Amino acid sequence: MRVRPLFFLATLLVLASACCKEKEEETTYLSFTGSPEFTIESFVRTGETLTITPKELVSRDASDTKTDLPGCYWYISQLDRRDTVRREGDPASVPASFTFTIPDSLQTLTILCGMFAEGYSNATASASCVVVRTRGGYSSLQGVDYPVTLIRDGRDGRLYHYTTAAGLDWMAENLAYAGKGYSYYDSEVLDDLFGRYYTWGEAQESCPEGWRLPTNEEFLAFNNAYSSPAGTNAMTTFKQGAGAHMANAYFNSTRMWEYWPDVEPRNTSGFSLIPLGYVAIQDTDHVHMEVLKYALFWTADERDAEQAYFRSVYMKYDTIGCEPGYKDYMALNVRCVRDHKD
Repeated sequence: MRVRPLFFLATLLVLASACCKEKEEETTYLSFTGSPEFTIESFVRTGETLTITPKELVSRDASDTKTDLPGCYWYISQLDRRDTVRREGDPASVPASFTFTIPDSLQTLTILCGMFAEGYSNATASASCVVVRTRGGYSSLQGVDYPVTLIRDGRDGRLYHYTTAAGLDWMAENLAYAGKGYSYYDSEVLDDLFGRYYTWGEAQESCPEGWRLPTNEEFLAFNNAYSSPAGTNAMTTFKQGAGAHMANAYFNSTRMWEYWPDVEPRNTSGFSLIPLGYVAIQDTDHVHMEVLKYALFWTADERDAEQAYFRSVYMKYDTIGCEPGYKDYMALNVRCVRDHKD
């Protein structure tokens, strides 16, 4: 029984010694100056091979006398891929860039770039991108029952589905002519799915040969073919008919028109509207607005020198608006029409 106090005392001394030793061995890591930031498109196409590079290599701490360049690694967690592309001390001729191929799988990828060196905490930066499939039997855009009829734009060879009603052929897809306008969230890879946004002046000049912007009177006749009772005033909001033109579309398995009890996306007209909002333009800047809420497209009718009319479909209601918008400060989707020939 007398041994116990001595045993505990010895144990305490051993633990204290271990703690002191641990404190002595603690390492203080230096920090890099800067971040290995890089850019990647928000949307990338399956099968595409990309090469990305940090904007600049990070710098060593000012107190460090070493001049060796840091190492660099890349990591994509969804692909379980980690590549060290340069090691600490490699010459400047060894690049820090990373090349990889986008997998054929619709998902969001998170890509991380890290810089490392002995005695330093890693410096990292990350960015994400959405993988899309724009061609083939199963694209990122599903649920749109396009008409089988097609026309080819002679300028770029692009094909468009179209539907016919009230004596006119109507494009069933948004115009995607790349000579003008803005891409969906500035990602040209999505032009094949969503088309582009144009100011009214650009829209006047961008339809294929033989096609033009529709008037409100023409759209009234088109809507009356699928809505009852028939409307009579082309320059007002149509009280019903939106559901007949809305496609029950999904983008990468996410429904684009949110469910609301007052409207059902039926797309009986084949017009295939999807809610892409609009682009607000100010000076040299622009921003995407009301995405997944509204489908908007220009008409040929002017209100005055500054404004022209557009048609609007809102996610909550079966109505179709008729509103004026500033020609030079709004970019909307475009649906072109032509006189139907039997």
